[in-house]
Amino acid sequence: MERAQPAAGQESVAARAAARCFRLASPRIAAALAVLVVLLAGASVPLYAVTHQDVLANGGENIALAVIFGSVGLVIAWRQPHNPIGWLMLAGPALALLSIDGTLYAALTYRPGRRWSAHGAKAPPCFYSPSRPG
Repeated sequence: MERAQPAAGQESVAARAAARCFRLASPRIAAALAVLVVLLAGASVPLYAVTHQDVLANGGENIALAVIFGSVGLVIAWRQPHNPIGWLMLAGPALALLSIDGTLYAALTYRPGRRWSAHGAKAPPCFYSPSRPG
């Protein structure tokens, strides 16, 4: 049994959706994601230093793995933009580093003994020590 073919000049809905999805998959976007991974990895090191944490003991391996996975993801996504593995290998490290940097920034901003954040907003009550008066 043969599958029905669309009439000349008409595309199926699935083909149009796939074309729209893969239009975003380009080597430029892959390079931009790789730059984001490198910038987030670079931002992690000073955040570890400012929060007085040892980079090698606490997160050096995460930074190294993120850069390695991002590099391999860049190569795959650059050469084969329609391969989802490359995009996953680029997006995974970017999200992991964003989480690490966000955690370090929160530790820096809402550290114990500090009532106000860097932006002037009052810290949530869960960050206050119960032994200190409000």
